[in-house]
Amino acid sequence: MEAKVAQRCGVCGHDHEQGIKCPICGHTGKSRTYRCFKMAFTAFEFTVQRFDCQGQDEAVAGTVAALERANLALWTFVKILRGRIFPNMAKVLPDDPMSRHLVSFVGDGPMGVARWRPASEENGSQVAIIEHFGIVGPKRRQGYARKFLRAVVEDIEAIYANQPTHPQALVANVPQNDSFAAMKLFQSVGFQPSSQVELVEDSSFLRMRMAWGCRRP
Repeated sequence: MEAKVAQRCGVCGHDHEQGIKCPICGHTGKSRTYRCFKMAFTAFEFTVQRFDCQGQDEAVAGTVAALERANLALWTFVKILRGRIFPNMAKVLPDDPMSRHLVSFVGDGPMGVARWRPASEENGSQVAIIEHFGIVGPKRRQGYARKFLRAVVEDIEAIYANQPTHPQALVANVPQNDSFAAMKLFQSVGFQPSSQVELVEDSSFLRMRMAWGCRRP
């Protein structure tokens, strides 16, 4: 009798038969439901999980393998949520092992993603850039986006709290649309729009900025 060859799952990306629990992330069947046994959740509670690739050995440093080793379950959630939140921007969402990644949950359900990284502007200013921030449609307009954005900003502040220097400002490229909902969200935390607008894949993004220490309560 020929042994069945496990195929790559189209949901989680790991090799296992359909209907059989993935030995890596706990995914089963064709659904997008996972069991992350190392994460303890309370029903309906908003939480944020974080990971980065600091401390990886040189063999995988700067590669996607570093993200998988850092936290395979969360990295799997990031990839799935990006596809749902940014369906038309797959080409401009490269995997970035140099960033710090955040995933937000309501109960045990993942609902938002974001990442941030330190960077230098053309004038030499040191900033922290928040990128690819978003939450799934069913969880919008319920206050979760503001909670998540505050969590991202607080994470940046916590990382630099015990370091000798910190960024001069936090920067975000915010999508522009007719409702200006994203711009208003970032303004509610303390960001202010600048005159710089970037075009990516036929979409326009407004650059917003908040000086270090100016986060609104």
